[in-house]
Amino acid sequence: MSRTAPNGEPSYLQNAMPFVLLLLLVPMVVWWYLSRPTGLATPLEVNIPAGMTAHDIGLLLKEKGLVRNGRVFAWTARLHGQSEDLEAGIYLLNGTLTIPEILRELLRAPLQ
Repeated sequence: MSRTAPNGEPSYLQNAMPFVLLLLLVPMVVWWYLSRPTGLATPLEVNIPAGMTAHDIGLLLKEKGLVRNGRVFAWTARLHGQSEDLEAGIYLLNGTLTIPEILRELLRAPLQ
């Protein structure tokens, strides 16, 4: 039995609410999963050449197994206002860090 509005019309908003909630929940769960650590415990030296964008760095980190998705890394850097602050250098990183933790490490002075 569908609900009706006071004027006797079906309330489409109430019928659509589960769908709207699902549309909001699914991207949040996917973002959470892709931001999680990869579990790679072995520290790796990562060389970030000059001129790399946050997107390029994300792809490099994905290739090395340090993040699950390079685009999520780049978007997280942008959302935190840190995409322009990333510097070239050699960093020691591992896959037990979340993306925000990796960003924090990349904002510290590089090893070289």
